[in-house]
Amino acid sequence: MISILKAFLICSVVSSYKLFDMFIPTSSTLSFYPCYNMNPNLTPIIHDVFETINNTGLFELTFHDDIQVENNMNNISSICNIDMDYHRKGYTRFYLIANDTDILIDNSVLYYNTNTYNVLLHEILHTLGLNHTTDRTDNMVSYGCRVNQNYEIIRDDRNLFLSYDDFQGLEYISNNIFDTEKGIQKNQEDTSCKKKMIRLINKCLSR
Repeated sequence: MISILKAFLICSVVSSYKLFDMFIPTSSTLSFYPCYNMNPNLTPIIHDVFETINNTGLFELTFHDDIQVENNMNNISSICNIDMDYHRKGYTRFYLIANDTDILIDNSVLYYNTNTYNVLLHEILHTLGLNHTTDRTDNMVSYGCRVNQNYEIIRDDRNLFLSYDDFQGLEYISNNIFDTEKGIQKNQEDTSCKKKMIRLINKCLSR
């Protein structure tokens, strides 16, 4: 009964997610490739982040770690680690014509697996069309990573998770992707609050 009430309250929460005006993926199935010389320690973390997104049932992300590509190649979405400005720990580049993105992770983040996971998850949400939000209380997309006054990373102790608001934003995007191959708008039938409640309850019971 408590789980049902909790699910009901979650469904009634007002959404605060923000979408990019200029960018939205054209497919719910996306492929990413590593840049040349990408740090191999990134690979298992990328797979973990992709599993987090894939478990929502809204997108299907694939990382082809056996094929390396050059950075900034249009039509190919890549993940790279580079030395970035001291105040930036992750960044997503958008190529509007090609409708692909490149994710950049600062090398300093790679010393901490949990920080790497959290920063990468944040950037992946950008590649899926979610923008920063002013609500910093319950949104992964509002989070980068904690730093001190010298912009040195404060180590996180755990991988963070998608909030329900993040999920709502991803669900909205997924349900409104225009399928260019079929020429139709996606229209999933499992978006009602009742079915969300059922999914949430089943997820809780399966743990």
